[in-house]
Amino acid sequence: MKDISHYPVMPRQCPTCPFNTDAKGRYRDPALIAKLMQQVLSSASQICHHPRLDGKQETHICRGARDFQLKILHQTGLLNAPTDEAWQQAGERKISIDR
Repeated sequence: MKDISHYPVMPRQCPTCPFNTDAKGRYRDPALIAKLMQQVLSSASQICHHPRLDGKQETHICRGARDFQLKILHQTGLLNAPTDEAWQQAGERKISIDR
């Protein structure tokens, strides 16, 4: 598996992000979102697919997927806040514990 831990997170969701919702709050592809949600909570962050649509390298974490991770990890008490800063602090604590 590719190490993407150093990849930056997209500053905002792409127009084609599968985590975008319509005016009624529904996902465009519920089956895909269910699969992605399970993946980002159980195994790995999602790489942003948008550059691939233009034939470019995929070098960033998906903002939509990260926002979902932040929300769930905060709700379960694993993050102090649903923010990138809290994610970074949690990662630094884990590194300290692992040493």
